[in-house]
Amino acid sequence: MTSESVHIKPVILCGGSGTRLWPMSRKLLPKQFLPLVSTGSSLLQDTATRASLVSGGTEAIVVCNEAHRFLVAEQLAACGTPALQMLEPEGRNTAAAAAVAAIATEAENPVLLVLASDHAITNLAAFGDAVQRAAQLAAEGYLVTFGIDPTGPESGFGYIERGESITTVANAYHIARFVEKPPTDAARELINTGRAYWNSGMFAFTAARLIEEMARYRPDILAAARAAVATAEQDLGFLRLGREAFLACPSEPLDRAVMERTDRAAVIPAGFGWSDVGSWGALWDIAEKDPDGNASRGDVRLQDTHNTLVFSDRRLVATLGVDDLVIVGIQRRGVQLASRLCALIEKNENVSILQGSLDITLYRDDLQTIGPRPVVGPTKIPWEIDGKNVVIVDDVLYTGRTVRAALDEIADFGRPARIALAVLIDRGGRELPIQPDVVGKKIAVERGERVDVLVDELDGRTAVVLTPASGDAAP
Repeated sequence: MTSESVHIKPVILCGGSGTRLWPMSRKLLPKQFLPLVSTGSSLLQDTATRASLVSGGTEAIVVCNEAHRFLVAEQLAACGTPALQMLEPEGRNTAAAAAVAAIATEAENPVLLVLASDHAITNLAAFGDAVQRAAQLAAEGYLVTFGIDPTGPESGFGYIERGESITTVANAYHIARFVEKPPTDAARELINTGRAYWNSGMFAFTAARLIEEMARYRPDILAAARAAVATAEQDLGFLRLGREAFLACPSEPLDRAVMERTDRAAVIPAGFGWSDVGSWGALWDIAEKDPDGNASRGDVRLQDTHNTLVFSDRRLVATLGVDDLVIVGIQRRGVQLASRLCALIEKNENVSILQGSLDITLYRDDLQTIGPRPVVGPTKIPWEIDGKNVVIVDDVLYTGRTVRAALDEIADFGRPARIALAVLIDRGGRELPIQPDVVGKKIAVERGERVDVLVDELDGRTAVVLTPASGDAAP
């Protein structure tokens, strides 16, 4: 069977929340509905247009949350790509979404091209070529995913390691294994093999093949999906999946439910300029930049500004003297405070702030006193730090030894242009010549007394607690 004779049916999964792009992306208006990459069209519209081009104009299926049904319909009509909307009462991950689409098309048995609604692709010709090769493999009975050439040891992506070549289609491989979000060192080792790709989360398979593999590996998901389709109701042109049946469906990614288990998994290496637009940093990476390294959208005025991302959707945003800003929180509560600080800056200024975290355990000058197996948390600084302005954020500044350890650890990542220190509480009692640049509040505390900062994310409430030497805590 040639690729030209394969019937491709696009399936667009439109259930993501895009919380890492807050405040622009929110629960009721997640990132797939925003014009983040193309001027005048949303990520969903870009995806639908691409899907229509590679499928010869075949009507797509869009699986989305019922709360977004009118927004989806409006955006698809605006770009001339109407689709059948299958409405989920609540999200049940990608295995359930793909299953209901396969069951709905079981009689015609097309090749289902399963796409995320919120990804960006820049090379449409290369995308079309990869889809045609994937469709031919799918018609031969393979379950195909698209592998992205990694640009670095990113620990936030899953990886695919390719196996032997498949001879019937050019540049196609069996999958040796999936690796779920490895640590940076393990990701680097994978990349160095020359056989690893980022897992794009896009797939191609026939409806019948997916149903067959679901029946073998996850009959519970398949049964719930069948019941949801069987009890679905038409509602103003939407297909509303049976609520009770769909809510009974287990929530699991398609990779884990089927792709990691089947012996018919294949990967098409795809060099088509892909991004999951999963963070402000990812958006920065793919944005077109001016000579000063700035990327902007909307009513923006930039002066003495370099290497900065600025978005405005309603009002004028002006920047003056903004350059390479990075905010890094010290584990544990410094990370939560840094996250809040970044959110406030991004909300008020519409600028992108890189946020990292440090665990300074192995840099402590009293490491030998805390036992043979210290508990070490994650350090996350997944970008070059040379030449950037770094703000270290911590909850309580006391002796200064934690900050000294943080400075030592940052030095291992590079040479920032400047490092500043922001703390919520300065309790005095310094043993090292370290002073903060920004202080929330100074509190005079005697030795033997404790000051603890509590945050909702870790402690269930936000408070500053002073514990006198007697041991009775005072909020």
